[in-house]
Amino acid sequence: MGRQRESLARKWIRQFFLEAVETQQLEGELRDRAEALAWIKKKYPLGEA
Repeated sequence: MGRQRESLARKWIRQFFLEAVETQQLEGELRDRAEALAWIKKKYPLGEA
């Protein structure tokens, strides 16, 4: 059961970031993978909750 919960949480997180990046792409803010990664790191820095 623990693994299944972890898997669902990872899927949810992956979907959250994917939708955020897609929105930025549609708005013309991001053009490639490097820009997307930089945007994610700036928008959602590690260590902040």
